[in-house]
Amino acid sequence: MNTGQARTVGCRLALLLLVSVCAVAQSSNLKADIEHRWKGKVFFIKGWYDENNLTYDASGSVLGNPKPGPWTAGGVQIHSVKVQKDKIVLKGPRVGFVYDHKKHKFSPMLPKDFDVTITIKADPSTLTPANLDLLQNGIFATQGPIADEAPDYWREVILHGEQDPAKKPDNPNQPDVVEGMRSGTEPVFRIGPAHRVSPPRIVTQFEPEYTELARKARYQGTSILRAVVDSRGETTQVQILRPLGMGLDDQAVNVVRQWRFEPAKRDGKPVAVTVDIEVNFRLY
Repeated sequence: MNTGQARTVGCRLALLLLVSVCAVAQSSNLKADIEHRWKGKVFFIKGWYDENNLTYDASGSVLGNPKPGPWTAGGVQIHSVKVQKDKIVLKGPRVGFVYDHKKHKFSPMLPKDFDVTITIKADPSTLTPANLDLLQNGIFATQGPIADEAPDYWREVILHGEQDPAKKPDNPNQPDVVEGMRSGTEPVFRIGPAHRVSPPRIVTQFEPEYTELARKARYQGTSILRAVVDSRGETTQVQILRPLGMGLDDQAVNVVRQWRFEPAKRDGKPVAVTVDIEVNFRLY
């Protein structure tokens, strides 16, 4: 090998080493950036997916058809970040959100041994800060849903906060009919002697199911709902008045929709009425 060839080979080796060093530095910088953005922080998973293994593309779009779950059970705290040659893997415990009635807000709760793995199929060498912004906005949210994103039974709580029916006793001077509310074509009445309306009576009642997250956390409490029991004894227009969290309010709504009543009566005729319902979650 002559001197010119040796110099050429030496230049190639130096270039390869430089490229290798740059790649390692870029990978290290990317991991540091991701850890700064995500590690140790609590996020809502957009879509509130109920599955614990989720895969996304490089734009932050979820792959496959993961099942959506309750938004109060749809969080994650990132504990681990792995940057590999063709993907980024994030791991951490699933986070539930419980309602603090004293502070009037949701707070995170982390059950043990309930991890989520998020795999992002992307070449780390192509990712810029703008790409990471795109990923973060596609996969995570820093706060719960706005009213238009949540199921309709969450709307009142999200817009106006919790209501405690115990603090708002019936006013006998209120109109017999609930203004602005209809059950099909029928008016909706208030219950009570002042309105000449007898309450509905439960005929068929089912117990709610626990969410796996709440069971692992040993979380208990009461979700308070408001519903219309129509003149056929079916429950409709269910709304959450006082939430519990950890996905249990959604379970309460689902089960109350299946309950059947002997209808309320006004002057002996079946009528639609509003009722407040407590659904208790207890572990024995």
